[in-house]
Amino acid sequence: MKLILLIPILLLCACATNKVDEYSQYLAVQQEETLFEKQFLVELEAGKSLDFRGVYDSRNAVDHGSVLYAGDAGVGGLLAQVLVHAAISKNAQNAKLSQQQLEANAVLAPMQPMLEGINQTILIHDSEGYHFSSNNSADIVLESQPIFFISQNMRSISLKHKVKAHQLDTSKTLYENSIEVLSSDLDAEEPYELLGSDDGARLKEIAKNLYEYSLSLAVADIKGEYQSGDSKQKSFRVYQGDKLRVERGASVDQGQDKSVIRNLRGWLVAFPLDAEKTH
Repeated sequence: MKLILLIPILLLCACATNKVDEYSQYLAVQQEETLFEKQFLVELEAGKSLDFRGVYDSRNAVDHGSVLYAGDAGVGGLLAQVLVHAAISKNAQNAKLSQQQLEANAVLAPMQPMLEGINQTILIHDSEGYHFSSNNSADIVLESQPIFFISQNMRSISLKHKVKAHQLDTSKTLYENSIEVLSSDLDAEEPYELLGSDDGARLKEIAKNLYEYSLSLAVADIKGEYQSGDSKQKSFRVYQGDKLRVERGASVDQGQDKSVIRNLRGWLVAFPLDAEKTH
């Protein structure tokens, strides 16, 4: 009987795959050896199209609702019912998130033909701390998975960059994290025309700058440069396009135009200082 109860649970859990693929679990560098002199090789699928998506509020979750459990099923039966309900709720949550993303992507429809012609080759650039060619010597490999998001008013572009690092001679993960970088708002009456003109030249420039900056943050984090930041947690109110988001975390770096925080999940989030201003 217990086996029969477990079958629907396993089937439901198997179906509850996570639809949110722009984040990774934070894994800090554990070893004590210094990494400041290490060379990094960035692994990027250059021929792959750039992944552009619309921004949506992931906190807008489905209502789990109320549920009645049969009290005569015994302890094992009650546990099975609870697990089944949890699996159903997870499925509903994933379906909601997937639908939200599809709806948010509608903002990109007018530019879709142009976007499909942009591949990750445009992100490749020169740097002293890392390179993209396997012909050069390297100590650490960075697996790079960038995803770009455009706000619904098309004035803000952001990058969520999944980075995983391992030593060249082993596949064991040395570091893993998500790096998010927000652009400044576009100063244009018609942001769609600005982003779409000249075969997306302005969009490509912004994407490349966000990507380059995110790599610099990842390398700095791997080398331990953000371990001694301000540990005091606070709430950061940041506008992304015309939407306000509240990010809880601690400041790790602040430049002349950008602030970098580590949020409660360990992810690094960089945003323009003027994004904290009241709109």
